Amino acid sequence: MIKRDPDRGMSRVIREYGGIVRAVIRARLSAAVFSESDIEDCAAETLLEFWTNAERYVPASGGIKTYLCVMARRNALDLLRKRYRELNDIPLDEAPPIAAAGPDAAERLALVEAVKSLGKPDSELIVRKYYLGQSSKEIAKSMRMSVSNVDTRAHRAIAKLRNIFGGEV
Repeated sequence: MIKRDPDRGMSRVIREYGGIVRAVIRARLSAAVFSESDIEDCAAETLLEFWTNAERYVPASGGIKTYLCVMARRNALDLLRKRYRELNDIPLDEAPPIAAAGPDAAERLALVEAVKSLGKPDSELIVRKYYLGQSSKEIAKSMRMSVSNVDTRAHRAIAKLRNIFGGEV
């Protein structure tokens, strides 16, 4: 439908998949750092990217929903990395808080405390890698370490966290 009638096809895509695109983006972006406007802008950019590159979508390779979700996740991570680069000089203690509300609040707070207990540089490395989504290469550059050192320290830090939680990390 997008190829035959682009306007009508895109309207249908937005109507049927706009909500899931926003949900995927919202799941990747912390409410403490990103506003609803940021999420909407990222969703709009994702849908515009899909529309302008619709010829790249190959139906045989998977559904539109999956294709859009992958694009949304990638765009959210790109935005997250961009924002983090802008805020790169913020000390770890001043980093955006991990959401502490909801049914898993106690587990999240326990995880935050466990990560803090690792001490520096391991706690910072874990936050950068698993919360901010930075690559090992980005972490190595900003923390003045080798990539292999980042990977080794991350592996050991995760092992320590597993030990703290009895193997459940």
